[in-house]
Amino acid sequence: MKIRNLLVVRACAIGDFVFNLPALTALERTHADARFTLVGNASALELAREFVAVKKIYSIESPPWSRLFYEPVSGLEFDSSIVWMKDETIAGNLRLSGIPNVIRRDPFPPHGHAADHLLRTLNLDRPPLPDLWAPDSDDVVIHPGSGSPKKNWPYFEELVDRLPNVVVFVPLPLGEAARSREARARKGEASKKDEGFRSSSNLWSSPGTSALRLPRRPMLQNLCLPEVFHHLRRCRAYIGNDSGITHLAAYLGCPTIALFGPTYPRVWGPIGRRARIIWKSKLEDITVDEVVQSLDATHT
Repeated sequence: MKIRNLLVVRACAIGDFVFNLPALTALERTHADARFTLVGNASALELAREFVAVKKIYSIESPPWSRLFYEPVSGLEFDSSIVWMKDETIAGNLRLSGIPNVIRRDPFPPHGHAADHLLRTLNLDRPPLPDLWAPDSDDVVIHPGSGSPKKNWPYFEELVDRLPNVVVFVPLPLGEAARSREARARKGEASKKDEGFRSSSNLWSSPGTSALRLPRRPMLQNLCLPEVFHHLRRCRAYIGNDSGITHLAAYLGCPTIALFGPTYPRVWGPIGRRARIIWKSKLEDITVDEVVQSLDATHT
């Protein structure tokens, strides 16, 4: 079947969307004339522009796309649509909207790696991994955050002391849930669910510890994803937790050291030409020496 005007619906965070990029790349290879319109988390979907031909990107929370949660939408001029969602509602309403070929697949893998599962949903082979790494500095980019405090390795401060003069911090804008926790913390209303949360304005402070003296290191703040992408392409290496930025760094080809604890890397680990994963069931069991040795090994 010839695909020219393809609507892809995938509402997810940055890391999960990175796992979709091999499938989109494989689709583009098998349908060279196809142009993608992407609907979902618009900020995360912007990453696709670096890897495939994207016509337009829309937020699934904005009309008319948000209406697909409860009714068909007229005037959608697509010949095909792929919906990676567990629920059938949006796919059903796209069919009722007149799109002749609508495929819905569950994005969550029953087995194997998530990226391979997404390829299997369309019977596609994994394409070669991209290599967009073009280093022009000695910076080691460190992103000490993630979507959950349980995924945050506790020894970044000590690691920084071991890597003088080459570290750039990349705290990203907070998500809505994190902003809410930060607001409660500032008002003294933090709940037990907020324990372990550290705001992006002071990633290193917590009860009983002193804040890292950030002026000792270059610090990049409030970067949009294209700016993050640029720094990851140009740096010497990247170190981070199980986070969307770690997945992005690995996928574009940057030498990446990913620190994993509670999540299973055989399913959710980063994919990339120069990705290394250090995994222990307890994150605190990963030592600074192990991370430094892994970093040294990226240059041998």
